[in-house]
Formats: sequence, C-alpha cells, structure tokens
Amino acid sequence: LENGKDFLYNKSYSPQPELRFEALDLIKRTEDVRIVFIGQNNSANECGITYLDNSIKDFRDTKLAPTLRNLIKHLF
Repeated sequence: LENGKDFLYNKSYSPQPELRFEALDLIKRTEDVRIVFIGQNNSANECGITYLDNSIKDFRDTKLAPTLRNLIKHLF
C-alpha cells in the first residue's frame, strides 16, 4: 500500500465499533479470557463474534460455521 495510514483511517471496517469484541459482553468474568480470535465474516453476518453468523444465538447451535465448530472442538 502506498499510504498505509490513509488506508487504516479512511476505510470503513466491519463490524461497527460498538459491535467489536461483542463476545466479551457475553462473559461474566472477562479476567478469565486468555485468547481472543480475530477473524472475518462477510458484512451480512457481522455481529462482533468471530465466525458466528448473526442468526445464531447459542454456541450449542448445530448451525455453527465449520470454522467455529473446529475451533471449539480443538479447544475443548
């Protein structure tokens, strides 16, 4: 990139700032958080939780994206 600062400060990113790190709002004790995954969803599914489709309300939902299912499987 010719001008990295221009790219960083003049592009819109998703999710919107108020949704970034939305997953941390679901955790009662944020001091227990040891890993934060940064990922990418398409803009139609942005909800602030990496790899989680906005239509899914629970991590036990069987419709989880394959990437998220694999992450959970390997972590737990």
